[in-house]
Amino acid sequence: MHHSFVTRTGTMKKLMITAALLSTLTVVHAQDGTDRSESDPAVKEQRHTERAVEKTETMIKELGLDDAQAARVREMNSRLGDSMRAVKAADMPDEERKENMKALRSAYKTELATVLTPDQMAQLKAMKEAKRAEKQDPARMAERAEERADALTREMTADLGLSTDQQAKVATINSTYAASMAKMQQAGLDDEARKEKMKAMRQGRDKELKTVLTPKQYDTMMSLRKQKHAESKGNHPGSKKPHNE
Repeated sequence: MHHSFVTRTGTMKKLMITAALLSTLTVVHAQDGTDRSESDPAVKEQRHTERAVEKTETMIKELGLDDAQAARVREMNSRLGDSMRAVKAADMPDEERKENMKALRSAYKTELATVLTPDQMAQLKAMKEAKRAEKQDPARMAERAEERADALTREMTADLGLSTDQQAKVATINSTYAASMAKMQQAGLDDEARKEKMKAMRQGRDKELKTVLTPKQYDTMMSLRKQKHAESKGNHPGSKKPHNE
């Protein structure tokens, strides 16, 4: 009887230990998966699609579209998104790409006018103007800059395997850089002056990052940056090199 009780007690302890280990492994795996997702192109594409769908549903709700209108708008927005991505990935000069995207937007607007009522079109225009004004609000610009800085720090942590100390320093560098960029956008500089200012700010940030990262991490960062720039432009020879994040 005593032997049976001891055996059962020992078995229960083993099961509890096993369950605890499995729970720990599950948490670690989930955290690891979260880190990797920050820079996973597939995850980014999924988030982009989700935001596009959310934007469409908000438009449908705020304009009070009926079922038939909603169905048309969903199809049109999805088609426009697919067409835009195809043009972006196509091998063509920048100027031609811009013209094609402009033509797609124009065709979309013309078709949309056949789906919405004049009042709904006017309401949509007012919504866009309000959104544009909100984006220019200094407080909102600073908030978005901080959000971008946080996202970039998480991505760098996942890509480069930053230590806790490195992560804190990189977060400060990215936050300062993002805030400076937001202020510069409000400075009313002409295009040439703005480009020169942005270039100097990027070089300053990279110089700071170089003091925090190991040589290997820095080289990896620069390599990944070039790769992402090429992917964002479809790796087209005629494309201009986009700005660093």
